[in-house]
Amino acid sequence: MLKRLLYLILLVFSIPAYATHNRAGEITYEHISGLQYKATITTYTKTSAFAADRPELEIKWGDNTLDTIPRAQIIYLSGDAQKNLYYGYHTYAGPGTFVISMEDPNRNEGVVNIPSSVSTVFYIESVLTIDAVLGYNNSVQLTNSPLDNACIDKLFIHNTGAYDPDGDSLSFSLVPCQALDGLPIPGYTYPNQWPTGPDNQIYLDQQTGNFFWDTPQLQGEYNIAILIQEWKQGILMGTVLRDMQITVFFCDNNPPEIIPIPDTCIHVGETLIINITATDPDNNPVDLDAFGEPFEIENDEASFTQSSSGPPAQGTFIWTPDCERVRLNPYVVYIKAKDNSTEIDLVDFESFNIHIIAPGPDNLQADPLGNTVNLSWDQSECDHASGYAIYRRPDSLGYIPDYCVTGVPPPTGYVLVGNTVGINNTTYSDNYGLALGQKYCYMVCAVFPDGAESQPSLEACAILIKDLPVITNVSVGFTDLTLGRDTVVWSNPTELNETQYPGPFHYKVFRGDGYAEPNNLVYTSPLSSTIIGYVDTSFVNTNINTDSQANTYRIDLYSDDNFVGSTFSTPSIYISTQAGDNKLILNINDQTPWINYYYQIYRFDDDLGEFIYIDSTIQPLYIDSGLVNLQSYCYYVKSIGGYASTTIIPILINYSQETCGIPWDNEAPCPPVLSIESECEDAENLLTWTNPNNYCADDVMMYTIYYKAYENDEEFEPIITINNALDTSYLFTDLFSVAGCYAVTASDSLNTSPDGTVFRNESDFSNIVCVDNCPEYELPNVFTPNGDNVNDLLRPVLSRNVQDVIFSIYNRWGTLIFETDDPEINWDGKDMNSNKDVSEGVYFYTITINVIRLNGNETSASAGYVYIFRSDQNTK
Repeated sequence: MLKRLLYLILLVFSIPAYATHNRAGEITYEHISGLQYKATITTYTKTSAFAADRPELEIKWGDNTLDTIPRAQIIYLSGDAQKNLYYGYHTYAGPGTFVISMEDPNRNEGVVNIPSSVSTVFYIESVLTIDAVLGYNNSVQLTNSPLDNACIDKLFIHNTGAYDPDGDSLSFSLVPCQALDGLPIPGYTYPNQWPTGPDNQIYLDQQTGNFFWDTPQLQGEYNIAILIQEWKQGILMGTVLRDMQITVFFCDNNPPEIIPIPDTCIHVGETLIINITATDPDNNPVDLDAFGEPFEIENDEASFTQSSSGPPAQGTFIWTPDCERVRLNPYVVYIKAKDNSTEIDLVDFESFNIHIIAPGPDNLQADPLGNTVNLSWDQSECDHASGYAIYRRPDSLGYIPDYCVTGVPPPTGYVLVGNTVGINNTTYSDNYGLALGQKYCYMVCAVFPDGAESQPSLEACAILIKDLPVITNVSVGFTDLTLGRDTVVWSNPTELNETQYPGPFHYKVFRGDGYAEPNNLVYTSPLSSTIIGYVDTSFVNTNINTDSQANTYRIDLYSDDNFVGSTFSTPSIYISTQAGDNKLILNINDQTPWINYYYQIYRFDDDLGEFIYIDSTIQPLYIDSGLVNLQSYCYYVKSIGGYASTTIIPILINYSQETCGIPWDNEAPCPPVLSIESECEDAENLLTWTNPNNYCADDVMMYTIYYKAYENDEEFEPIITINNALDTSYLFTDLFSVAGCYAVTASDSLNTSPDGTVFRNESDFSNIVCVDNCPEYELPNVFTPNGDNVNDLLRPVLSRNVQDVIFSIYNRWGTLIFETDDPEINWDGKDMNSNKDVSEGVYFYTITINVIRLNGNETSASAGYVYIFRSDQNTK
């Protein structure tokens, strides 16, 4: 503790030599070659603090090495500021994650939200990941200055202008400014705490990086830190921590306003032209500027020209990107409008995304050959394409993509069936799951190294020639576990090469249980001299299980004893029921090779003693509602479909098995919607929530309140049960800590399952609402331990949500004379070493305070002085 005290004293005495220095900065890096990287330290300092100027800085590379690197450049800015650039080079031993950091003894003096800022270390860092699989990485680059101005009671907006040279995804978060060893600054507060209130709010958009301060209330300088993370394939590849400074003035000026710019796209080789307009409420002229990655690209960089300062101000963004710009993530353009006021110039920011789109491959051809469709297409126009994605759907759609569409959207019914690797690999043979007589259509997209896809090609279709038999019916005739019956019908080949296969011909029918491959021979047809016009194309399979499973069939064609080929393995349509409250959900498992256009639903009518038609659906799912719980209902389905081939009967009708189900209430109510009013000073949390009976249920009977003390706790615990659906609030009082997260569930009335079990259905959690404490701790600077029972003990004048403290007090020679971990302190003015009263005078203390917060206990450290006064007669 004495060492720490001496460090604090030395730091205080060193302030004049290093005063008013670091204002903002960040570290960025770029990959040079192999394992070598270049780091750039950028700091913004006060020019007037010449005594603290840094011609060189020390950089830690994150692998237990450090270097001292010289300043390479100074750029002088307005407002007593200069930008300093330091370049360092380092070669790492191998892959890993490395924290590149720099710390400098002093920030500038007088930062409102940093206690004793002039004696606080300035710390910035970036994280570099060298991944053996994902490769080398470049950090984000920041194109907007971190020194900005704001006005009291005026909305403030700032953007770092971050872009990633590798095209990685970026996310932004607001974090505390950091000090020695990268730890949060003790006592640091965000700008919205000066003072707290509804008119002083801050927000950082995690996707765009826009920082909003609505609205500053107190003049002065404030520092915030923005952590920028970059992600590749869902993996965190690196971070950059920017520390920036906002100077708040009093002024009557209002910021300009940029008319919002929608996100857009452009095809390679085409020119994107976007007109920008900004107005100013005070009719001040406005300067427009544009920045972001499109302006940093060599050879085909974007341009921005301001044509009028207005108001309104006008400007034009122009870009003609080439194929090298195609990537998965968009390019972000930032527009900045700054007014020219007689007071403080204010700004507005807007950003928009640009997707660069490659054209789809040309001349897609689809040629049938046997059981295969052979595809071919022209090479992509973009040389850095890494291959192609092949999509397929049954039957033609005639889909033409919109201008900004890439890939083939799932709603088209197209699914990915294959890929080729390499830009020159422009053929593909599709032979997976194809059925004769069916029409198959294809679209092809170029694929790029980061996963981006081009627009799709035009559609190309093919029908496999019918040189093998085709199953047209697998229909359940009788439902039973052992005496069931299926009827299997197939169509003869019409394009068989009888020179190659002269006959005589016969068929073999195979069956498989459920959806297993049919390997059980159940029928062999008699020989026939010709296959054309062959009449025996059906078979009835009896004494099988059609109740608890589907049955799958395959027909093999033989010429004499020589195998010619097989049909597509085809199962019967199998239905199952899923119970719900007063309803049954009928699931239709349809894996036939033909397309079923719709399904007719039949339900058994007890009064008529037969199945009757009740409805139809084009989806393989049907909900039969309005049923009586715990009563049995039985169904079958009739499917109507067909193949694309004109050589096959156009309408195919098949039947499922019969099945029964019992509806019962196994459905939980929808969750309530929760809100909380937290009174930190009164130690109360009032929870209110909606009653699901009013909008999505009719039998909610009770609620359960769940709680967890910290946001990062894994599990909620139930703490309160309320047995009245109309009682939708609960007040927690006399809380030691109001911090925590709450959720509420709704449960319905008692229900009975078909097996007689009695239970309740409980909803999912409501929205989770978390509240935080407002910890405060304040010590007096005077106390009088003179035995008069008034102010005899050193105690906090304000203590709220404090878990514990580490309190140490020293005399003028730095000797520790008292210490405690009791938040109430209760020091009686005695030296713990001698148990004697200390003399009147000033005593220095240090205190570390551990407060309860939503994200876990939070520690802050500070130091101060306390004066002791006592009468002479009570001094011992």
